[in-house]
Amino acid sequence: RLKEAGKINTSLLILGKCINALRHNQISKTHSHVPFRESKLTRYFQGFFSGRGKVCIIVNISQCASMYDETLNVLKFSAVAQKVLLNNLKLPPPLVSKRSAR
Repeated sequence: RLKEAGKINTSLLILGKCINALRHNQISKTHSHVPFRESKLTRYFQGFFSGRGKVCIIVNISQCASMYDETLNVLKFSAVAQKVLLNNLKLPPPLVSKRSAR
């Protein structure tokens, strides 16, 4: 379980890096590297963050005082993620081969 939890935390950390990089690219109008390939989770979401789908992030917070630090970090992450605007890329239509009538 500890190994699995570590991998989940790593994936979430990389997701945060990707969202921060996307936000930074929007603010500075530059195209710096977004580390999508560093985790399976972000590799899976790469198409969505490139504008080829819809993304919805749901955050879960706790009202427990002992979870204050984690709740604050989740709220900070969601505030940055909310400000990322995705490009609506117009993808070309799929190629369809036309068969000639014989």
